[in-house]
Amino acid sequence: MAIPAQRRRPCPPKLPLEQVCFTDGRYHEANPAVMQDWMAQMTAGYKAMHPFSSLEAQLRVYQSKIGQAEEDLLKMIFHQAMASQSFQYKQMGSCH
Repeated sequence: MAIPAQRRRPCPPKLPLEQVCFTDGRYHEANPAVMQDWMAQMTAGYKAMHPFSSLEAQLRVYQSKIGQAEEDLLKMIFHQAMASQSFQYKQMGSCH
C-alpha cells in the first residue's frame, strides 16, 4: 500500500535580523521598503498556498480573536498569580 507523499509547506519569508532585533542595544525603526517587500512576499506565498482565500482575510480572523485570547491569557496569569499568593500566604501563616 502506497502512502501519499506529504507536500512540504514553504517557509514564510524571514525579515533580516536587523529589522527585528536590537543589534546595537537601541531601537531602530524598520525600513519601510524592506517591510513592504516582506509583506508582498507573505501575501504572494499565502495566495499560492490558499488560492481561495487571502492573507487579509486570515488577518481579519486573527484580529477578531485577539481580544478573547488576551482576556483568556490575563485570566490564566492573574488566576495563577492570585492562587500562588494565596498559597504563599497560607504557608507563611502556618510558620508563625
